Amino acid sequence: MHEQSDSAGDILDLNDLRIFARVASLRNFSDAAATLGLHKATVSRNLARLERYLGAQLIDRSTRQIGLTPVGRELNNKCTELLSMVSAATSGAEGAGAVEKRETVTVNIDERLGAGLINRALPNFLLEQSAVDLVLVRCKASFIPASGDLTIVVGYPRPLSVPLIPAGILPRCICAAPSYLARGTAPRTLDEMGLHDLVTIDGDPGPASWMSGGRRFDVDPLADKPRVVCGDLDSARELVMAGVGIGCLPWTSVLADVQGGRLVQLLDHEVVDPIDLNVAFSAQGSPKLSAMALVESVKAMLAEACANLVGVNHVPALPASAEPVERGAAEKAPPVRTPET
Repeated sequence: MHEQSDSAGDILDLNDLRIFARVASLRNFSDAAATLGLHKATVSRNLARLERYLGAQLIDRSTRQIGLTPVGRELNNKCTELLSMVSAATSGAEGAGAVEKRETVTVNIDERLGAGLINRALPNFLLEQSAVDLVLVRCKASFIPASGDLTIVVGYPRPLSVPLIPAGILPRCICAAPSYLARGTAPRTLDEMGLHDLVTIDGDPGPASWMSGGRRFDVDPLADKPRVVCGDLDSARELVMAGVGIGCLPWTSVLADVQGGRLVQLLDHEVVDPIDLNVAFSAQGSPKLSAMALVESVKAMLAEACANLVGVNHVPALPASAEPVERGAAEKAPPVRTPET
């Protein structure tokens, strides 16, 4: 542990913490430097100074991709809260009676997600960030707009214009309402899915494609069996609940309905690949601390939701902390796993 000294050069510089938080978030020195408007050498020098101050290594430089040491992970978990407290304290020190400075954060949300999922992360965030106003904007699927402070996107848009930061996963299940199943026999295999009405999300006029156990399965409904293509997860869930057809929906939105008998899990021997959620900060200037705090709220909400699924049939284990996908790495990005795939 670090022992304080009276040396002026041994005083903790908050800018070093901000730089560390940015590097820890983006896992890339060049991208961190670019978003902060600094030279890469300055970022490296300030991180080295912070490590000397703490007497511990924060960044694991032994691998090709930047990783955090145990001390670095612990510090990163506290950095956003600490920097937000500093920002709030300095704002409050401007004098009694001063008009509260408010900040607006514009969040682009992949239209396929709907409103329900992200809304779960907002109450706690807004309570903690009392001076922040949010503007939520629906954006086209797999598209990262140039405007806005933050984009929450499904999968891995190509080509990548900014680094993507993994936010979490949405485990899914194949399910239908009892009223739909009462009209015929439930599918027993993936091959029998083509005999049923399907509710898909953001598909095209052709067959729907779902991923099962890491392989793509093309679901080809019969010509006289119409299906419904929805624009978002919320609409798909409502139609499946109404008995329109079979859907492949996030467990987080249907768990209570399956447990309560309002929906029935189908093909529970199949492992359906989850939906990957990623976030991207604006490429214009440095990310706002409040935008970074919102990302942490979304991550915490998704992690808690997945933790509540322990013991549910064929819910995949949470993946290890993934590295951000960098600009120009489109060819190396993982396969896109989206609501319609």
